[in-house]
Amino acid sequence: MKITTVIPTRNRPMHINRVLQTLQSQTRQADEIIIVDSSDEKSYIDEVLKHFSHLPLKCIQSSASVCIQRNRGIAVAQGDWIFLCDDDIELNSDYLEKLELYTKCNIECGAVAGRLLQQEDNSWVDQYPVKGAKDLIWRFIFQLSVWGDLQTIKSSFPINIPLLYIKRFYSRRGNDLTLAGWPLITSWKKGSFQTTVYSLGANLIKRDWLLVSPYDEVLDPSGIGDNYGVAIGFPQSLGIHVLDTTFAYHHRAHENRLDRTLAYYRRVLALHYFIKKNKKHGILTTPFFIWSLTGNTLLYIFKRNKKLVRANLKIIVLILTSKNPYWLAFKRKEKVIRPDFT
Repeated sequence: MKITTVIPTRNRPMHINRVLQTLQSQTRQADEIIIVDSSDEKSYIDEVLKHFSHLPLKCIQSSASVCIQRNRGIAVAQGDWIFLCDDDIELNSDYLEKLELYTKCNIECGAVAGRLLQQEDNSWVDQYPVKGAKDLIWRFIFQLSVWGDLQTIKSSFPINIPLLYIKRFYSRRGNDLTLAGWPLITSWKKGSFQTTVYSLGANLIKRDWLLVSPYDEVLDPSGIGDNYGVAIGFPQSLGIHVLDTTFAYHHRAHENRLDRTLAYYRRVLALHYFIKKNKKHGILTTPFFIWSLTGNTLLYIFKRNKKLVRANLKIIVLILTSKNPYWLAFKRKEKVIRPDFT
């Protein structure tokens, strides 16, 4: 196995230094490391290449689009496996070693990651569990995303009766998608589990798979929603294997980070775009998706979040009028679209 690490970056020199330090500490070194840079200031790259000259490192330039940058790196990579690595990631020292070992013991595996943790309220977490039985019932009714283990969700009579049915529904559905197309991860088995959608910020993936399902260059420069589009295009169902024996830590750098409302708006538009584009989704997915946005709209009305209410309503109108800007750009063969809801 030959592994090429691909790191897209823009205006984050401090983070590039940290991610290269974590890569040089790996017990299994990558055979090739490609930085795909779109920074405004280029001079720092020479210093990086000099400081890490002992690594098999090279840098190529690109236009400012995370999706274009990743695709460029994958295209020139010499490895038969690609380690997709965000520039604000830190890894356990055995991360690549354990991922490689897993692929050798599970030859059907084409994509594998450790658990990816993000910091929330001073704790590193990778699950966002529902807040109780009523929250789960709401998510079920509107077919919204569930990203956490359901074993701890319990309730007393009479709510326990529909709750039992709902848990059975999710058990049969598996770590796939809701009827509305949102990601589901409700089974977090010890050792490893498989899922259709997972973060691709620290994943070891067969290069052939990424050539079959590349990053969609229609998306905005930050690539909001990109992982979903890549993952549902993989040639296997539940194609991503996730290990709980090693971890990656996502620092979520502030540079280039979008306003949360705008990021939500673009992410939901991207999800609808992929629902229209990918044959995995049936004709009922779009009606269910609109229904799910109705649920989100009601939720944000309850929370008095006027911006997100307006964002949801505008998305619903764009879907009903067939004017999703990503879909229109795709038909016109345009790239790097920046939808705005103002």
